[in-house]
Amino acid sequence: MGLARLSPDGATTYLGQMRDAWADSIVVVDGWAVVSVPAHSCGIKTHRLFAAATSGQGGFVLIADGLVTPAALGADGVTFVNAAQQLVAISKADLDLALAAGP
Repeated sequence: MGLARLSPDGATTYLGQMRDAWADSIVVVDGWAVVSVPAHSCGIKTHRLFAAATSGQGGFVLIADGLVTPAALGADGVTFVNAAQQLVAISKADLDLALAAGP
């Protein structure tokens, strides 16, 4: 799966590509495209959460693995339930740090 951004002036910016993947949801917020990708194994349906800068620099960064619920993204960060059935909240500040570190 490849992801690109079309700017108002018609220019296309390539954000990145994931091999053997398709997105079940994409949200763009604060300069980041946050992508949920199914990661099914042994009959267990989980998701992986990636993000890519909408500037096109850096490619995709893995934010979380083993999500059993879709991630909820808001102004304060990301919240989801992980494979251990725990509620996980990642603050916007921590998300920004993880994304700035790059792939």
